[in-house]
Amino acid sequence: MEKVNKKWKWIVIAVVGAAILAWGYWQFFSAEAQANRWYQRGLQQLEEENFAEAETCFNRAEEKDGAWYEQQCGLARALYGQEEIEKAQNILVSLTQQHPTKTEAYVILSDEFAGEGRWDQAEEVLRECYQLTGSREIGEALAQMEVTVESLRNALPSYAGQDAVAVIEQIKALGLVPETTYQPSAQLEEGKVINTQPAAGMQVQKGGTVLLLISTGTGNAGQNQTQHTNPDLLQWIGASAEEIEQQFGHLTFESYLNGGAYYRADTSDSFFIFSDVAVPENLSARHACTYLTASRTQLLPSLSGALTAQQIGQQLGCTAEWTTDNGEGAAAIVFTLDGYRYTIYCGEDGVSSPEDTVLVGRA
Repeated sequence: MEKVNKKWKWIVIAVVGAAILAWGYWQFFSAEAQANRWYQRGLQQLEEENFAEAETCFNRAEEKDGAWYEQQCGLARALYGQEEIEKAQNILVSLTQQHPTKTEAYVILSDEFAGEGRWDQAEEVLRECYQLTGSREIGEALAQMEVTVESLRNALPSYAGQDAVAVIEQIKALGLVPETTYQPSAQLEEGKVINTQPAAGMQVQKGGTVLLLISTGTGNAGQNQTQHTNPDLLQWIGASAEEIEQQFGHLTFESYLNGGAYYRADTSDSFFIFSDVAVPENLSARHACTYLTASRTQLLPSLSGALTAQQIGQQLGCTAEWTTDNGEGAAAIVFTLDGYRYTIYCGEDGVSSPEDTVLVGRA
């Protein structure tokens, strides 16, 4: 009897062991398990901002076990990271239709709309999600979004070709602050608006500034634009990243400077600085150029040679001062001209040279 019991004992042990091995084999080699491993790798690649690698991982996960909600959300994030906007949005819209009570796809879609400056659509997506899910978290996000959108209701109309005097009053009526600069135009007569910065269609927060570029006809520049400055460069202060890329090509991150992220464009010798950019890769259409850097001879072509602050002030007709307290811990000559702030880095002796960097921002 004892021998029989031992026999059954070993049989039971063998069966249990085989079951454990089979379970382990299934866990590692099953389609679902392989797909999950690819999915987890994709999430890791997203965290490291390796978006192309993340896309590959999420696609491999789908190949192993078909598409599922979280995997498709990850794929959409990877596509957004590579600026494949339309493909990502198509995936997310499809997910919201197939799974109307799940929130992740709505949140991703809303965040990306906001990143593109499409605030009304971002708000609409969150509102639809809240109505369908009743999620407290979504409700709080919607409330914050409504406050943001309300402050950004002023989408600029196109003022091109209109009388500048009338446009200035219209901009004031919107609760915005108009500024003017002038340049010759063979197409528009004197006093007509050439364009604005930010451009038409962009939303501007109340109290924000709108720069009007006004035609002087085929004659000289107007009274608010002197011979000392370069309007072709200055007009990009306040322009969005999207507008700058359309004009100059792709913006490549270089470093941090003057409290912002410092970018070089493909076809420009100038650098564009965007504030509030926590991560360089997160630069988006909602960011506007706050400072511009270029050689002094580019921005102020009338200046040449090694100059002191006094000489610069005399040539430009402004007050220029030498300082070592300019936020960068370096000596510089600082002054304001035609509504713009300039910083020309110089030696400790207070003498600058044409090669030294000029920072320019709105005064």
